[in-house]
Amino acid sequence: MKINQEKAIKIILLFSLINISSYYAFNLGAYSIYVKIFLSLLMNISGILLIIYFFKLKKKINKHIHLYFKTLLYLSIFWGLITIMRSLSFDLKAMMSLFGNFLMGWTWLMPLAYVFGAKLQNWIALFGFLRKLLYTGTFLLFSNLIFPLGLYGILKWLKFWPVFLMTYPYQTKKNILSLIISLIAFVIASIWSSQRTNALFLGLFFIFFTIEYLRQTNNTLFYKKLAFFLIGISFAIIIIVQFNSYINGLKKNEDLTRDTRTFVVIEMLDDMSLSDEIIGRGAMGTFFSPYFYRLKKAGIEGGDAANRQVNEVGFMHIVLKGGYIMLFLWISILLPASFLGILRSKNIISKMSGYYILSYLLTWFISYAPFFSPEFILLWMATGTCISKKVRETKNEDFMKKINGKLFFNV
Repeated sequence: MKINQEKAIKIILLFSLINISSYYAFNLGAYSIYVKIFLSLLMNISGILLIIYFFKLKKKINKHIHLYFKTLLYLSIFWGLITIMRSLSFDLKAMMSLFGNFLMGWTWLMPLAYVFGAKLQNWIALFGFLRKLLYTGTFLLFSNLIFPLGLYGILKWLKFWPVFLMTYPYQTKKNILSLIISLIAFVIASIWSSQRTNALFLGLFFIFFTIEYLRQTNNTLFYKKLAFFLIGISFAIIIIVQFNSYINGLKKNEDLTRDTRTFVVIEMLDDMSLSDEIIGRGAMGTFFSPYFYRLKKAGIEGGDAANRQVNEVGFMHIVLKGGYIMLFLWISILLPASFLGILRSKNIISKMSGYYILSYLLTWFISYAPFFSPEFILLWMATGTCISKKVRETKNEDFMKKINGKLFFNV
């Protein structure tokens, strides 16, 4: 069976999703070496497909991408390779972790996925696929009432609703229904798992949706737009401000109000030299946490290891692995790409991609460390959409169908 680019991106997303959610939702990696090998195989297939399609597509799509972005993308891919190579060794177990763990190697080659974003049809082909993933996540969430699963893993299946929310006016009824159901499931799963950052993520997208609604709606409906804007902004603020209090009321757990981010940033920087901060510690780099060391020494169970592989703050996790060099390269690509998508594009998919990028740039200040997982692969796919001049200049009517005077995606 021939795998075209539409099928390839679906396989990449699905296999990476099964890999990361299996560890968190089902803890399958703890039971058998054969299960670990199988999950690692799925992730490596995803990574290899990224490489294959990068080389297959880059020449054709780079004609429509500015030299600035091409240069920085190649530099970020090169630095990602250096970041991985710095962790190479003759230790078989270490190599299995490097290429078999979603925290490690493949994460830093995700910019390769930009090539998939330079074709609008790839997004349209994904809509039905993402709908199925969202329904699967909803099913897993309510299965959790009978068979307890890791909620963080289930949330990975529910992270695709922003694609439908930001393209809502042009979606089919099936996709709109999946959006509503998955949003409810996302909120429930976030509350049950005390994922406070999801409140910010949700609030941001309601603000973005409101802004885009105002931009797209007929100017003669000023008061309707104003009312919608005020309602939308109010709702977003309520979500952001009240979400934590709601969790606390449900859980009655004072620990939920603690600052769990600042100390990990301080501990990491205290443990790193200036050269470490500049170039990072490689794909398998760690930092020592006195806090978690004291917990372990005191015999308190449930804490993380003292040598931590992850910094939960997104920007700091990038620094830990690839240093300020990696951080500079990524921001230099993502920030202007977001600007182009939101303000310099003529179609809703490019605008959605711009907002999608911006949401992660903002949440990286407090959480959402990048791993090799579907939402971050889509992040780089969205980047390819925003930086392609040909894609940005495509109008909605050029790739949509009109039914009763209204445009819909031609799926």
